[in-house]
Formats: sequence, C-alpha cells, structure tokens
Amino acid sequence: MVKILKWIILHALMMACLCWGMFRDVEWAQNIVVFMVWLNLFVVLLVLSIKDCRAKVRKERGNIPKWAHIAYDVVFIVILAAFGWFVAAAAYTVSSFLCLGILFGDLETDTTDQATEQSGD
Repeated sequence: MVKILKWIILHALMMACLCWGMFRDVEWAQNIVVFMVWLNLFVVLLVLSIKDCRAKVRKERGNIPKWAHIAYDVVFIVILAAFGWFVAAAAYTVSSFLCLGILFGDLETDTTDQATEQSGD
C-alpha cells in the first residue's frame, strides 16, 4: 500500500508540474518537467544496462497495474506533444516503453548468456 501511495504522490506532483508549466505557462514548472523527462530516460537506460538492477526493480515495483502506467504515460506524452515539446515527448515515449519492458516484459534473460549456452552445446 505504501508503494502505491508513493507512486500516486510522485506522479501527481509530476502531472501538476506539467499542467502548471503548460497550461499556466509557469517557467519553473516547465524546467522541472524537462529535467524529470531526461532524468527518467537516463535512469531507465542505467537500469536497463545493469542486469541485477532490472531484477530488483521488477521485484520492488509494487502492485501498480500496467494500465495505470500506460494511462499516465499516454496523458503525459499527449500534453507534451500538444504544446509542441516534441523532443521531450519523444524522450518520454522512449523511456516509457523501456520502463514498461523492465517492469512487465521479459527482460530477465540476457541474450548474450543464451548465445553462449547455445554455442556450448
């Protein structure tokens, strides 16, 4: 329950910054959004590159349903794109797909390990 509450609070704060930044034209909120979009992409790429980290993130993700992740991401991307922030929208789209792959996909198996096992037969 605590993980779900943390997820809701964090994502509500991000959506609030996005809405203040875009709809009210608040510059500091826009700066936070841009920073978080690129930080999110960097962290997802970092997690993706470390096999043990992927497993830990998947185990610790909590009970947030996949549809909630997708719905939030789609709204976030649509707002970014609607206001002409296409680079940020593209970066967030990439990080969203990668994050969904880490949380819900089959990224536990490393393809280099499989290739080594198959060539050893």
